[in-house]
Formats: sequence, structure tokens, C-alpha cells
Amino acid sequence: MAALALPIVAVLIVAHELVWRRAGRGLVAIAIGTAAGYAFVAALAFALFTCRGVAVEPRGYVVDAVLDGFDAATRLVPGDRIVAIDGVALRPPATPSLVAAVNARGGAPVTLDLERGGETRSVVLTPRLDHRDDGHTSWVLGIRARLEPDYDRGTGLAAGLALAYPIAELSDTVTELATTPPPPEMTGPKRIVDEFRIATDRWRWLKLAMRWCTFALAALLAVDLARYARTCFTRKAPRSAS
Repeated sequence: MAALALPIVAVLIVAHELVWRRAGRGLVAIAIGTAAGYAFVAALAFALFTCRGVAVEPRGYVVDAVLDGFDAATRLVPGDRIVAIDGVALRPPATPSLVAAVNARGGAPVTLDLERGGETRSVVLTPRLDHRDDGHTSWVLGIRARLEPDYDRGTGLAAGLALAYPIAELSDTVTELATTPPPPEMTGPKRIVDEFRIATDRWRWLKLAMRWCTFALAALLAVDLARYARTCFTRKAPRSAS
């Protein structure tokens, strides 16, 4: 992933240096170089937000597995997205979770609205009472489901977020550095799953390029200001008599 991101960062640095040399090595060069670099990072962000989309509030639950012995075994298949229960949309955290919604009905049959293959359909399932090892009971549908965010690929939203991305990235980084880091997380299934998702994210190289280019742009601006200040100081310094 890093091998794909590094050439993009190199392009930014080389182009910035060419602008500095050709634009007079002054305030104009600093302004042009910074603006061009900012536009470059924003363009990368726009490409990500339009191709992958912008993660928005999860819409329903995606079925990962269906257990035998339940109604769901013959009516649901992995990949189904459950978007509503008894006509009430499922959008956690704004609405109750699927488990809470099922248990709130006390074992009564529930109607699930789901999406499959681009089509919407409804199925009626009867929950079963599950006795847990900790002594508690819960009404279950016999499925394993996960929340999965939707992605908005609208160009308007992508453009707005892309323009704000460099500033937001630097601001978040400064905040992280100024905040006391949380204690290390314990290893476990959740952490393993999170790390696996990061490792298999096909857009990770572009995210790295965006982040590194943002840091590189900030560093280049600091270098340009230092070079400009040194040039001004050299010009104003009195020359020794010959």
C-alpha cells in the first residue's frame, strides 16, 4: 500500500519545488505552491469520496450467516440487508438495534423489510427464546448480522468534504498529539477484525497518499517560509567593506 502512496507524495514535492524555483522564490511562489498543493490533496480526496463514496449513517443490518432450526434458515440468505422491522427503519444509533427491536416485541412474529439483489421484499419470522450461559434470556431470529455503513457518492458532498480535507486532517492530527493517548487496547476478536479490515481496504493506499501529502504540504510551507525569511535577512544584512 505504501509503495503506491509514495510516488504520489513525490509528485507533490517535486512539483512544489519547481514552482518555487520558477516563480521567483518569494511570497508569490509560496502562495502559488501552497494553493497548488492544497488543490492536489483536495483532488485526491475528491477521487476517494466519489469512487468509494462517503461513509454515512448505517442503513440496516447485513446478514452474515443464517442458523439452522430457525424460520430465517429458509427465508434469509447471507448478504440480505435488513432495513426495517415492522415498518420501522433500522438506523442505529438513531433507532434501537435489531436485537433490541426484536426483544421489545416479546417473542411475537416480526416482519422484516430487506433488500436482496436490488429488490425489496418482506418476510415474517418468529423469534425463539434463547437461554444464555449467564442466566439471561433473549429472543433471537437465528441470524448473525453486522452493521455496514452506506456510502454516498454524490459529487456535491464529495467536493465539499474534499475542499475541507487538508485542514480537517491537520486539525485532527494536532488534536491527537495534544490529547493524552488512550490505554493500549487488549487483543481480541474485535481488534483482529478491525486490523483485518484495515489491511484489506483496497482504498488504503489512496488514504495514505492523502494523509502523507497533507503533512508534506505543511512541511513544504514551513520550509518555504524559512527560505524566504533567510533570503530577506541576507538582503538586509550590511555588507562588509572591501
